[in-house]
Amino acid sequence: MSRAREGADTRTVTAAEPQIRGRGAELLLDHCEALDTEHRRPTARERLERLVGDSLARLLIGALSNRRPRSVDVD
Repeated sequence: MSRAREGADTRTVTAAEPQIRGRGAELLLDHCEALDTEHRRPTARERLERLVGDSLARLLIGALSNRRPRSVDVD
């Protein structure tokens, strides 16, 4: 077995140019920013609550959600 050389051979190594195409880089930054809780954008629910109040927001979200409505006995 031959002994490995000490250090890296950097004579022919070049750094690749970043290739930013389309919305990929912007979308990646948006996702990274979403992890920052201090500066995150308010959720759709939070924005709706600000506009119409908590009670109406809950009613609207409940009506628009995919969950099945609870059955109510009407006598």
